[in-house]
Amino acid sequence: SQEYESNPSNVDVVRRIAGLMELKFEQTKQVEDLGSTVQWYAYCNELINGSDPAIARKVSDLKAKQLDVSIEALEEWFKAGGDAHPEAETYRNQLSALKTEKAEAVIGEARKRVDRNPTDLQLRFELGERMVEAGQFNEAIPELQSARQNPNARLKAISLLGRCYEEKGMLDLAVQLW
Repeated sequence: SQEYESNPSNVDVVRRIAGLMELKFEQTKQVEDLGSTVQWYAYCNELINGSDPAIARKVSDLKAKQLDVSIEALEEWFKAGGDAHPEAETYRNQLSALKTEKAEAVIGEARKRVDRNPTDLQLRFELGERMVEAGQFNEAIPELQSARQNPNARLKAISLLGRCYEEKGMLDLAVQLW
């Protein structure tokens, strides 16, 4: 765009381009369009030095989406008979590594948000939820215990706490939550 050419560090223009790229991806579902969307939002985030939590979250969500797309592609490949391929073990290791990378990235971003706003109980709930999804039950418990104080997340936090206690074999504590 001409506006961008004349001033490539104009945050509003970069944000609009990022939004347009996101719309394009939503229509095409092409991996390349997702990559471009991530690049534009990351550049926007860089321009504002990470000062807009919505943009920072958008970048992390889109990067997680990139990992999801890669994971889904490999899972589909295995469903279509990939196990018979001579390099199946290599691809299985790659799939495992992608899943680990996604869990670490999502938890890392959630932890950064909590570190910036330690009293925000909704953010603590989100961190605990991500930890449960990654199977990090011990680490999730203190976050979810804090999140129980948030009326909007209370029931979900209790439910996830129960799951953590169940996974750890602490059924007596799981029952006491209710």
